[in-house]
Amino acid sequence: MQGFPWWSLEHLPVSGSWKVEDVGAHLSNRTWLITNKKNGEQGAATKAQYLVKQFRHGQEFGRDSQRMLAIDNYVAEQGMGPRIAFVNEEKGVVIYEHLTNPLQLSIDDNEERIQQMAQTIARIHQLSPALEKVTLRSKLERYCNALATYKPNDAARMREDIESYQALFAKCEEEPQLFCHNDMSMDHVFVTPEIKVIDWEYAGYNHPAMDIAMAVVMNDFHDDEIDCFLNEYNSHSSYKLNRDDLPDWLRIVALVNRIWFKVQEAITAAATAAEEADESEEVEEKVMNS
Repeated sequence: MQGFPWWSLEHLPVSGSWKVEDVGAHLSNRTWLITNKKNGEQGAATKAQYLVKQFRHGQEFGRDSQRMLAIDNYVAEQGMGPRIAFVNEEKGVVIYEHLTNPLQLSIDDNEERIQQMAQTIARIHQLSPALEKVTLRSKLERYCNALATYKPNDAARMREDIESYQALFAKCEEEPQLFCHNDMSMDHVFVTPEIKVIDWEYAGYNHPAMDIAMAVVMNDFHDDEIDCFLNEYNSHSSYKLNRDDLPDWLRIVALVNRIWFKVQEAITAAATAAEEADESEEVEEKVMNS
């Protein structure tokens, strides 16, 4: 398996032969599912499974590895996230327990799934890890700095957009400031049978309405689903979001996503160009040495 950090398997509590399956190649990380099957003392087959993640482009995406690991460990202790089996910060490798039974497959009724999502977000907003609070404006500034490295004109336009949203960013910094996941897709929620959530790398303190609006966008909720989602969230949270206030928060989410994808597009283009240049050099060397 190309690119897989085989050396990390030596640090797991299970030895033997591993099957490696590539389950996600994203710009910010790459993910593999590893499975170890063996027969126990009584001849019964046992299976160990983990998810191996290797994070990339941490600086460009404003990722703080120590902060991310502190969050991962905290939510695992709270029973809301997968346990960590191994970490190597220098190489960006983290191995998590593998969770089965995703929410999408565990609950057939769509309304019940949406209600469970709302309850899960309300519960996350009740958590209180000891973290430095980082404003959304400062996160976007880091994104713009990264974008400026590749496409300065695009970065300048994004900064103009940010400036035009100052009133909305002021709302983001108002109370309450609650712990938020900031990336809540149904794909990230599992029934184990307790509810657990994965992919906490964008988590931190934020205005809860931003987290709610991001979930609406990521899950592509239509009007009736939004009503169901908000009603359920409001019934389980001390913070109440009025449906009439949602459009402003959706506007901020749209801006955040636009900037994030601009950064991703720029990094992808630069990485592709670098790979093509390396391949060209290899061809030239082979020609010269032939």
